[in-house]
Amino acid sequence: MKLLKIIDDSRKKKEKAKKVKAAKKMATAATVGSAVGAIAGVLLAPKSGKETRQDIVNNVKSTSENVRNSARDIKEKAVGVQNKLKSVLGKANKLVADIKEKKLQTVEVPTQERDSDEE
Repeated sequence: MKLLKIIDDSRKKKEKAKKVKAAKKMATAATVGSAVGAIAGVLLAPKSGKETRQDIVNNVKSTSENVRNSARDIKEKAVGVQNKLKSVLGKANKLVADIKEKKLQTVEVPTQERDSDEE
């Protein structure tokens, strides 16, 4: 029975690997096809070459501006998170220091009481 299960598991793994490979090929083909279609649509549009080139330049500028804006926004968010983290860590360090101080005071109190009992 165990041997049959091992054989069946092996067969299922091979089938799954084939399906994954086929899905990767399909995704690659869809991506390449989309890119080729977009390029062909731009180049074969009923505009003059000058207009098409200008459209491409405008799209590149717009895209680069969007990327810069996104990067700036991400940087601002990261700085905000960093500042919050520093604040939380500062509070945590203060809390730990307070706990240590209270623990030392608690340890010292019985020692002082013991010394007064001995006298």
